[in-house]
Amino acid sequence: METNGHTPIPSIEDLAAQGILIPEATTPKRKAKKSPGDALADILRELSVDREEIARIIEEKIATIAPRRVVVELKPTPSAPPIELQGAHHYLTPLMAKVIGAGLNLLMTGPSGTGKTTAAIKIAEALGRPVYLVTCSPVTSKADILGFIDAGGGYREPAFVSAMRSGGLLILDELDCLHPGMAVILNGAIGNRLVTLPRGETLKAHPEFSVVACANTLGLGATAEYVGRNRLDAATLNRFVYLHVPLDSSLEASFAGIEEAATVCNLEEGGIPSPAACLARIREIRAAIDREKLPFLLTPRDLEAAVKLAQYGIGSAWIDRMVYARQATALQAERLGIKP
Repeated sequence: METNGHTPIPSIEDLAAQGILIPEATTPKRKAKKSPGDALADILRELSVDREEIARIIEEKIATIAPRRVVVELKPTPSAPPIELQGAHHYLTPLMAKVIGAGLNLLMTGPSGTGKTTAAIKIAEALGRPVYLVTCSPVTSKADILGFIDAGGGYREPAFVSAMRSGGLLILDELDCLHPGMAVILNGAIGNRLVTLPRGETLKAHPEFSVVACANTLGLGATAEYVGRNRLDAATLNRFVYLHVPLDSSLEASFAGIEEAATVCNLEEGGIPSPAACLARIREIRAAIDREKLPFLLTPRDLEAAVKLAQYGIGSAWIDRMVYARQATALQAERLGIKP
């Protein structure tokens, strides 16, 4: 039948009534959405890429990002479990932790505001040790260091003595501000771990007592930038392992909420030396000091420190800088054959 000259289009129901079957729509069904991981796996299979190689590349890339959680092995002490450093921290903090874990006195030098004191506090927290802070100045007295007997006959114990007694981490901030005569009082306590107190008691330091000093100079006197610093006695300085702490640009960026690629500290730089290699090296450097007529002192205490650092997994390049050339400028270190 025609309507207005046009043949009407039959409905699906009319066609079905006449026995005519209509095929299903040929529009392809939408596939289930894959997870990013499955999609990446499909791509890797198509490209025939070694998944282990991809994992290695990803791990290397992650390692360049400023770490927010670092595990430091404090070997070879079996009783010392690894420590975890949480949050933003200076890239040299794992090296500092190794030195403190080895039981050595650490003197951190470098410009103001680079995070020396903060790093020491973080390490103490990770080790679970109490922190005792002594801010040094030209007027710091013997009583400030060893305490005193008050008018009532009672002994007033200062932070220095409390740290020795309890096994805490003692931070000597601004060490190069201390009068050199007062600094000598520290020698027995931080070198021999013994001190005689005003009331006559001889105190032996707790096994976990550690000393970290912070300074802006190398202990050789005032500079153009730090005019109020004192020259410290060589015997005092010889009781410390040095570590220069420069500005950490990625740590600085984190304060602004910006993530930058971090400098990675290679603790084993130069390879781990044997005790015999440490002995040969200190004799080589001592001969170079005499030849170049440099005002440095290397003693058996330095050899002992070098061997201990090597036992704790510190490489020879770091030992050169921290022990053998601890007070050297970049030019002086070069004259000794040491990379600054």
